[in-house]
Amino acid sequence: MSVFICTFITTKSDETDELFHYIFYMMRRIILSICIPFLIANFLHAQISENMSLLGQWKDDTLPSRYGSVYNDVWGFVHGNREYAIIGSAGYTHFVDVTDPGNLTEVARFKEHSLSLWRDYKSYGFYSYGMAQESVPWNPSGMQIFYHGSLPDSITKVYDDNTLFTTAHNIFIDEPNGRLYVAGSNVRNNGLLVLDLTGDPANPSLLASVPLPGGYVHDVYVRDNIAYCSHGNAGLYIYDFTNPTSPALIGNLTSYPQQGYNHSSWLTDDGNFLVFADETHGRPLRLVDITDLSDITILSTFQSQLLAPAATNSIPHNPIIRGDYVFISYYHDGIQVYNISDVIAPERVAYYDTDTLFTNYSGYEGAWGVYPNLPSHNILGSDQLNGLFVLHFDLLNPIVPQPPQLVADISPETVTPAPVKPTKEKGSSVLSPIEVNLYPNPAPKDKNVNLQIANNLQEEAKIRIYDLTGKIIWERETSISVTKNLAIPRLKPGIYNVSIHTEKQYVNRKLIVED
Repeated sequence: MSVFICTFITTKSDETDELFHYIFYMMRRIILSICIPFLIANFLHAQISENMSLLGQWKDDTLPSRYGSVYNDVWGFVHGNREYAIIGSAGYTHFVDVTDPGNLTEVARFKEHSLSLWRDYKSYGFYSYGMAQESVPWNPSGMQIFYHGSLPDSITKVYDDNTLFTTAHNIFIDEPNGRLYVAGSNVRNNGLLVLDLTGDPANPSLLASVPLPGGYVHDVYVRDNIAYCSHGNAGLYIYDFTNPTSPALIGNLTSYPQQGYNHSSWLTDDGNFLVFADETHGRPLRLVDITDLSDITILSTFQSQLLAPAATNSIPHNPIIRGDYVFISYYHDGIQVYNISDVIAPERVAYYDTDTLFTNYSGYEGAWGVYPNLPSHNILGSDQLNGLFVLHFDLLNPIVPQPPQLVADISPETVTPAPVKPTKEKGSSVLSPIEVNLYPNPAPKDKNVNLQIANNLQEEAKIRIYDLTGKIIWERETSISVTKNLAIPRLKPGIYNVSIHTEKQYVNRKLIVED
């Protein structure tokens, strides 16, 4: 019977089958738990990680489950000089302070309307947005918005409404344009909803509800109004949403070798390449060239197979790119990291197996989500049974020893932080604080910004520019001798944090680029 159930579950054909498949989760877990003693020999020799180490883990054994799964997606954000994770569970939304991974602290939890296997979260400024795919008629789910501008003291739910939609599979926020995209909703199952966050982030307004040629959208990634839509079995479609009520199809990839269920994707920093995952057993991830949208080309494929040679039909879930690396929540194979600097030959450089219980690739067990964009470089991962993981990627050494202070809530006139307190080393003179000047600030989007750094010591400085999500936009290493002038490349409209870090000092400044 266990073989029948496992085989049946893996025959996922389209989105409508997902809930049906998960009904068998609990049965299969019970069966596998009986068989585990006979399977231990198969995985005792397995290595749990490579180039990744566990810094901290958070879970609550009292939480309810849904179809045998307790936790789902994870996201991260920064407030002040602290880092936070949002993780969904079957019945709750949890906010966890992950600044000190050895002392993870749940700072807030919010009971949701009903149990749901699927939840998804994104952040915009001082707000986080959440939704669920499951709902009940007597207590419909809708969208929740949480205000975390009062951290570390409190988090407040400021919006809980089902007027715009009741259920959805996924959301994504195009931050520079202040638009939230809703995929797989009950009111627009064959396209996307587009919400405006610029007027009032705590009360979004509907910009558009549009059908799309590819039909149902399982997941979406958006940059500069260009939406990269995973249409499940229909493949990958790319649309220009500059006019949200009349999006234009500008490229698609509807047929490719070993095609599966096109699940989700992420764009490289330069915008030339895309990595997408087919959520189908035995299918690899693909790295595609999108420089010519009339001829989207698959350059390479790559696939984790930790259980090989006993099992080779692994299944990926969600990829997220940071710099030269793609971080993947890879179900049974945990959190996987590939170096994609060589687009023809991606190389796995690290992994951490979050759940070694299951010894085959049947079903959809293990790591659900991953978030690699915290300034500390710590990696967040979520596992369906084991909760929140905070991991260190050993090959990605942090430049700064602490998260930079993002100051999006401070006006330009008051952006200058308090002076760095002078320090003194043995046998040395008192240090003078680093003086930093950004001009023009605010800056027009079509102008380069000048960065002037003054210091009385000859020091090596590491300079980084972060966006509001903590993603690195630009970085450079240079020496400071009295005064240093650097030209920062033109940036898109938005709010940025500029950090300057030397061996002995650390300074932050806010930079505003106007539209």
